[in-house]
Amino acid sequence: MALVIRQRRHQPPLTLSLPPTPPPLSPPPPPLTDLFPHLHSSDLEKLSVLGHGGGGTVYLARHRRTSSEFALKLLRSPPREAELLLLLSPDSPYIVRFHGAFSAAAAEDDLCLIMEYMDSGSLHDLLKTRHRLREGGIAFIAKRVLEGLRHLHGLGVVHGDIKPSNLLINARGEVKIADFGASRVVSGKRSI
Repeated sequence: MALVIRQRRHQPPLTLSLPPTPPPLSPPPPPLTDLFPHLHSSDLEKLSVLGHGGGGTVYLARHRRTSSEFALKLLRSPPREAELLLLLSPDSPYIVRFHGAFSAAAAEDDLCLIMEYMDSGSLHDLLKTRHRLREGGIAFIAKRVLEGLRHLHGLGVVHGDIKPSNLLINARGEVKIADFGASRVVSGKRSI
């Protein structure tokens, strides 16, 4: 390891040219709450478990009438995440889109969040299968995440849990930040 570091010091600095952000291939679907303002759990069919976390479980769900697929997150903690998602998602292509929320049928304290389904999984899943990414892919992902963080910080939100499993990817190659369970809103500005 020390040999690699010494060799790298004697080389010119690395430069990465970031590829331009491609335009979205198709417009995002309208919010589910716009299509179905009185949505209930009976309107959705749970297809499979996508993941578990400290705040809840995420399911792949299909809307029974339209067959549209969504991520359905059952929260066991206070709806802090829902408030942040309501605030953030309509404005940014870098944040997983929030479509709506309703009380879970099983327990009144539980909350179901309906979110955009990112069909290619997480960056963590991608790294497990590929083990390595090309430099251009890394640069693209880094650019998307940094633009998302800039958007969040502009709103005074600190995500608090950026990691590969919270960076989701869809079939169009878009990378979006998810899981705002550890996020917090900060006020005032501090210089670093």
